[in-house]
Amino acid sequence: MRLLSLAVILLLSLFARAQGLAELPPDSEVEAFDQALQEYMTGPGDRAAKDAYANFNGTFFSGAFTEEEQRRIIATSVGLAAARVNATSGFVNYLQALEGLSPGPPVDGEERDSGAFTSFHDGLDEMLADPDVRMNTVTNSLQLANNYLTAGKLDAKTDGTGWNILGGKPSFTYEDGLKLRIDTVRSLTAVGTKDTVTVQETTLSVDLGTNQVTGTGGRVDWRRAGLKGEVFAILVAYQFDGDRMILQSDSAQFQYPEYFGDKILIGRFADKVRAGGPRESGEYPQFISTDGFVEIKNIGENINLFGNFELRGNTVYAIGIEGRQAQVRLRVQGSATDRMIEGEAARFTVRAGESVGGASVRTVVRVGP
Repeated sequence: MRLLSLAVILLLSLFARAQGLAELPPDSEVEAFDQALQEYMTGPGDRAAKDAYANFNGTFFSGAFTEEEQRRIIATSVGLAAARVNATSGFVNYLQALEGLSPGPPVDGEERDSGAFTSFHDGLDEMLADPDVRMNTVTNSLQLANNYLTAGKLDAKTDGTGWNILGGKPSFTYEDGLKLRIDTVRSLTAVGTKDTVTVQETTLSVDLGTNQVTGTGGRVDWRRAGLKGEVFAILVAYQFDGDRMILQSDSAQFQYPEYFGDKILIGRFADKVRAGGPRESGEYPQFISTDGFVEIKNIGENINLFGNFELRGNTVYAIGIEGRQAQVRLRVQGSATDRMIEGEAARFTVRAGESVGGASVRTVVRVGP
């Protein structure tokens, strides 16, 4: 009878090992899971898959995860395999992402924060349970999550370029796709080979399936265009495609103390990484006011402008509208009689410290106070 029991146990053990990961019961013991996962990841003979499994195995059995978290990983892994997520792509990214999700062993006196781990698996399990989700959406979501969690990036570039994130607290939800929210980001930087765009102190929401990003809050300035840091905009909301280095905001609050004092202008902001590097006379960064005609003071000594305000690079524009021209006023003093010279044109251009110009300017000279 004892020999029969041993034989049954041996057969059950062999059967469990022979089972594929997709058929493994979600509540399996860690040893059975490890065996099935090893076969799943090393079977294709792919080096990246083998390395991902080896690194994960070391973390999984190191105490980095609690027993509850280990069981969550087992259940989700079985779900990924059942959904036919490829061992050489999606599964590699999942196992690597777990490195970034691990809160690590408990530290004396500190509360263990497993919020990102839990919300990621909640969202991922919801996505796998969605009958309408496409496999490429699952794969893309796992890759982008891995990029952020292990490298602080919104892309897979390894040359230092792309969207880089410094600081922030991540959480995940599933709402028509797996979403990543990153609170208290210290800086978001789009890095090109010769140019960068930076947003300071912001919050991000990333659609991991499409890499479309929306931001809330954040400060940008014009220093790389040669202006002082006191020229800046607060982005109420903005958006960009994580695969392109172009940022746009339809709701920005702009300040230029030299021209407007404490006044805040409301308008649109846009910026992009330029392949050839930043140019002070270029179009970016740009702010286009939606406040209508404003007075732009202190353009030069006794020179003020009136018009729709735009700042492109380090060049200021005062622009008229149909039925109303932009206007420049120059007060000439020091003679027996003050004179006011007024010019009207469709547009005036101001290059800081250099010139004020316009085309087809109609000029009026007014004498007297």
